Amino acid sequence: RMLPARYGVVGHACAALLDCFAQCSSISRTMQRIDKSSVLLCFCAGLAVLTLGGCAFRGLLERIVASIKMMPPTAKQLKEEALEANPLYRWIPAMRGKLAWRSLGKFPTPVHRFRVPLGATAEGRSSGNEVEFWVKREDLCSETYGGNKVRTLQYSLASFEAHVEKCKTNACTSRPRLLTLGSPGSNQIIATKLYAASLGLSDDCIEGYTPIPDDPEMDNTLNYLSSLSLPGKQFRLGHLRLCAAALRRSSGSGGEAAAWILPPGGNNVA
Repeated sequence: RMLPARYGVVGHACAALLDCFAQCSSISRTMQRIDKSSVLLCFCAGLAVLTLGGCAFRGLLERIVASIKMMPPTAKQLKEEALEANPLYRWIPAMRGKLAWRSLGKFPTPVHRFRVPLGATAEGRSSGNEVEFWVKREDLCSETYGGNKVRTLQYSLASFEAHVEKCKTNACTSRPRLLTLGSPGSNQIIATKLYAASLGLSDDCIEGYTPIPDDPEMDNTLNYLSSLSLPGKQFRLGHLRLCAAALRRSSGSGGEAAAWILPPGGNNVA
């Protein structure tokens, strides 16, 4: 309602507040008139949408994980690699000749022991207490680029290398592709591109995707610049665009062969 000007700002504010209460009361009475069957129908519809969405998302994740196959080693890999250096082959000899593998690092890595003093007395002297901990130095596994990603890439990249060789032998019409996912500061993208190049894999076979935001700090910035400078394409997609691209490429739609997708963390069947 419009009030005379003499009521001032406070009067108009009170009037607006009363109108708001009146509208809320009207909405409440309307909601009370809705029968229970309509509420139940809306609830079931919402539950169905959530269930279908969850199933679709799970199907996408399963397709991504299953996109990387376990490939047998090529003749070149068997010739160049010392299979006895692989502990998996030593402990399970039946795996020889069934799972491709490339030696990308020096294993086992050392374990170092550290001691750190705890606290100090009121006079500033050491309390004499200390904590001891052990560190598995995976960063020392390679002079090229260390870290825990090297272990999984020894099998993932070897299987992809065998897949590329198989495509060449079968004269595939489209190029094989490996999509590696991570944040802008991802070590996985750098390691994948770096070791793929060391194995002689073509630049247009490796694609990096960064759908996950990262903290704007120096280490992440340097990693992202490194991923841009290494061979292979680099993309930055949002979550929905990445899901669409992953679904399309893992199924091989659009006349292209199905791509292999290395998810964040590098976990896969190989």
